[in-house]
Amino acid sequence: NQREILAAKEANDHRLLGRAYITELDIAYNSLPSPMRPDDLKELIRKGEYAIQFSEENKLYDILPFAKLYLSKFYVNQGDFEHGKEILLSISDEEPLSVSFSKYEQLCEIAREVGDIENYRLYTNEFKWRAYQTKRTFVALNVHNYLLDYSLAVANRDSATYYAQKLEENLTQVDTTKYLDYLDITYSTLARYYHGKNAAKEVQYLSYSTTINKIISARQKEAFSAILKYNAELAQLEEQNTNLAKANSFFKNNLYLVLGVAGVLLVVVLVVLRQYLRSRRKTREAEMEKEEIVKTVTKKHIELNNKQRVYFDDLKYVKADRNYVEFHTAEKRLVDRNSLGVVLQSLPPNFVRVHRSYAINTNFIKSTTSALVILVPNIEIPLSRTYKRNL
Repeated sequence: NQREILAAKEANDHRLLGRAYITELDIAYNSLPSPMRPDDLKELIRKGEYAIQFSEENKLYDILPFAKLYLSKFYVNQGDFEHGKEILLSISDEEPLSVSFSKYEQLCEIAREVGDIENYRLYTNEFKWRAYQTKRTFVALNVHNYLLDYSLAVANRDSATYYAQKLEENLTQVDTTKYLDYLDITYSTLARYYHGKNAAKEVQYLSYSTTINKIISARQKEAFSAILKYNAELAQLEEQNTNLAKANSFFKNNLYLVLGVAGVLLVVVLVVLRQYLRSRRKTREAEMEKEEIVKTVTKKHIELNNKQRVYFDDLKYVKADRNYVEFHTAEKRLVDRNSLGVVLQSLPPNFVRVHRSYAINTNFIKSTTSALVILVPNIEIPLSRTYKRNL
């Protein structure tokens, strides 16, 4: 992303630079651990304000709303709800659906946090019809979260019952291994709904919420532990290099003395040099391995040759078809001119080749047979003997 920003500046391409600034905000926001630290948010707010200023100065009016959406997110996470609301209300309702539904989604969050019941009702209604237009089950689940929460806040029993049922329907339709933050909110809201009505369901949803929080915490710890582990190993190897370099330097500076003492000492010099070179090689290998881990932890999508993005969490399998590759998610199929071998080099380790023409996301495996891999819900992928060991 930083290389993209630099290239856009050198080419004086304002549109490319504006898009790169938005990408930077997205990467930074999604890379921060939860809860976010005030110092992290302070820097993001500065970047968000600059992205807005840059878009306005260069009349990039299609990019401007996205800069505002991210800046408002930063303010909301900082607890500055008034400032976040002010920015969101400056975004026109005539913007594309992806912008306007995000606008009202955040306004619902602000109204809930500050207890603004009157506006909460207005924002949930605006968010509702926009969310339904997206025809995405997960977006519907999110708006039902707010509608149930609002119904509970105003003690509207009939509406609360209706939206609780809707939420439970949504949970049977979405992949509950993803979007863990939103699922935690869903389980917590349903637990509140069933409080005093159904003790078994209340305990069930509270248990789900606790499990989700443990998974989120474990995933963060796993990612950062992996990086810290290789940082520690790299530091240890660098320390060994320093010591070996000092020893090597001593022998070099006293070469005539070494030659005069005995041929045995010459062997020692060669051993030290060999260890030094081996340690240098290990250091390079550790650095490369660390880079691969960082890429795996932070990379969230692949950009196709036609500039479309496919997010790894959504991608179920990849299929080769002559000079083209098909990318299959739960909602769509994208086609790109490429080869399966090249595409696999850009995918994380959970993507495995199981056939000459197929690679799958192992996170979606439902079951296997001797000749098939079944992906959820019931997608049959051929499994060849050649690639069975990969699986």
